[in-house]
Amino acid sequence: MEILLVESNSRRRVTVARHLSSHDHRVTLASSIDEAHELLDLAGSDGAAPRIVIVGEPLLRGVGQELREEVAVRFPGVALIPLRADLELDWLSGWLDKLAAREHRARPSRTVPLNIVLIEADKRLREAMRRHLALGGDRVSACKSLDEASTVLADLARRRVVPHVIAAPVKVAGRDFIGFHLTAKARFPQLRWIVTSCRPRRNARAAPRIS
Repeated sequence: MEILLVESNSRRRVTVARHLSSHDHRVTLASSIDEAHELLDLAGSDGAAPRIVIVGEPLLRGVGQELREEVAVRFPGVALIPLRADLELDWLSGWLDKLAAREHRARPSRTVPLNIVLIEADKRLREAMRRHLALGGDRVSACKSLDEASTVLADLARRRVVPHVIAAPVKVAGRDFIGFHLTAKARFPQLRWIVTSCRPRRNARAAPRIS
């Protein structure tokens, strides 16, 4: 299981990492929210998304909320766990084992891939989301605008291919997506909309420190 551990206290960071590693979990370390953002960018670029993100509870206050939102938007299904100072490590490793077992039992046996239309104006975020959505074998058409998405939907209709999902924020490049979705849903009644909006980060990220 791939875990991103974000903890500013060096002693606690090492202690938690050693404990998780002794239970056969693969752990990547970050000492700050900025470093966590950088590591998630790298993960999104090569498709090696973490399964779980564990964050020291004090770090989740303030700008740490942006990390929570980034994980929710870019890596759907990834659990984010606040790490309390009084959390027992045996409980944490046991909880992770139970989570892995539950995910294994709940994993669907779907063999038919979904046709997903992804709409995102930001090129970097669009490519990261496209790679993540395609990891499960689904077919993803990534579009930068509503006009481009309209062309894709028209092409799918011409080829009699059914689109299953549109993944898009409420507003795309300043335009309201709701009207577009209602029009598309009238044409494809089974179409679902997954909202993929998040607030921009307030501060530029610093490069990870090497110590």
